[in-house]
Amino acid sequence: MRSCSRLRTADVVVTVTGAEGVVTADDAPLLRLGAILANAGHFPWEIDAAGLDAAGATVLEGGHMVNLAGPRPLGNSVESMDLGFALQARCLEAVARGDVGPEACIVPVPRTIDEQVAASFVGTAT
Repeated sequence: MRSCSRLRTADVVVTVTGAEGVVTADDAPLLRLGAILANAGHFPWEIDAAGLDAAGATVLEGGHMVNLAGPRPLGNSVESMDLGFALQARCLEAVARGDVGPEACIVPVPRTIDEQVAASFVGTAT
């Protein structure tokens, strides 16, 4: 059984886990009146928006990522997208050169690439 005692005192609950059913209709009695629920994780199933709505709670953007929903979705910052794309490009380059093998489904970012991208981001790359 998971502990939800912190829900009783939370004014704002933000999920970022990617896991299903982090906050469900069963948790509705634990929520403070006026508590705000929002999902910033990748999938809308973290918060059972339909179940919570039926129980009288309101979930921002129906449980979809709050930074990618609404009338003016802003999404991720340009800076965070730059970092992500730079890491992806450098990793693909390392695979193409044979520095990193495709022997696993998940290939970790080599430290040298991580450091190179970080240095480029803060303007200290050589």
